[in-house]
Parts: sequence; C-alpha cells; structure tokens
Amino acid sequence: MADSVWLSSVLTDPDLVLMMETDIVAEDAPKAIEALNLLNAGKSIPAQMCPRMIWPGETSKVSDRLPDLFLANAYPIVSERGAAVLRQFDLGGGSLHAVETVLQKDRQTPISGTFYCWVFGNTKVAFSAEQSSGTRPFAGPNSGRWKMPFVHQDDQLAVSHAASGGADVWADPTLFKSVFLSRRLGEALTNAGLAKAFRLFRCRVASA
Repeated sequence: MADSVWLSSVLTDPDLVLMMETDIVAEDAPKAIEALNLLNAGKSIPAQMCPRMIWPGETSKVSDRLPDLFLANAYPIVSERGAAVLRQFDLGGGSLHAVETVLQKDRQTPISGTFYCWVFGNTKVAFSAEQSSGTRPFAGPNSGRWKMPFVHQDDQLAVSHAASGGADVWADPTLFKSVFLSRRLGEALTNAGLAKAFRLFRCRVASA
C-alpha cells in the first residue's frame, strides 16, 4: 500500500517481556518509573535514565541468546541488527542508548551481542478511531483515548495524513502504548527480516 504506516506492538505484546533485571530499576526505581512514563508518552529521555546493565532474573529461562527486540523491566531493548536499521532513519527526539553490559544469571558471564535501549522520543496525534476497528475507548466521557486491539491485523487501524511528516518513529497519545513507524522504516525492517521481531502491523492512511 502506498499510503500506509506501521504499528509496533512492542509495548503490549507479553511474549516480548523477558524476565530480565536492569541496574536502573535495582538502584533507583523512582527514576526508572519516571523514565518509563516519559518513554511511553513519546518523550526523550537521557542515557542516565536507561539501563546500562541487564541480566536474567532468578525465574528467567533466558539462555545465552537474546532476541532482536524485547522488554527488560519494561524498557524496550533492541539488538545491533535492529539498531542498524533504525539509525538509518530520522529518529527525531528518539535515541538508541547503549546497554554497556549484558550478563547471564551469574552476573559475571557476558551474553554475546550489542544491545541498545530504544527511546521513541516523538509524538504525533494522527490515530483515527472512526476509521479503525478492534480498539476500545477508555472509560469516562469524551476521554479521547483508546486502547490497542487484543489481536492485531494488517490494515485494521487507520491514521490521518498528520502521520506523514516528521520523525520516522512516534507514539500517539490518543492510542495507549502505541508505537508507530513510517512506511519506509517499516519496509526496511521487513526487508531486513525483522518484521516479526518488531511485531509490525500495517496501518492505513485515511483518505480524509
């Protein structure tokens, strides 16, 4: 589709939640909560509010190989493979902050690979509830906010042409925990074999 963007369900897919611990949560939980609130709202956050070290928790079944995208203490963590695609595009106020150390359960043995905390860093108000299906409104009169579908499908969500300009990654404050990507970024991730890893679903750009 020529007129389309992509949605990533990274923030709502339970399969992406790994039982990983982070130094920022262990050392300064209030700062981590502040950072995650900003991240989910599409705000920029500095490197010092992101994980520098991650490791599997006691109940984790994580091996010595990590996926290209996962959540650690609710922080989105992306591999070098994914980051290499993302950094080719306009991230606007977003960023990729390096995770300096990734360890196994013993907190001594490194897990191979290079990883980054993915900060979305931008917002656009473009979601069109009237032309979408599967979403649910938040309780309360005229809340103006919607919940993501339980099950995602291509082309079930629509956005306005306001999604077309600006950065290639953004959150929409009217659709809770949404992360949108431009058509060209979504296609680049798809061509790199990362569509499933990034939980990508195509969205229509409404005609009016």
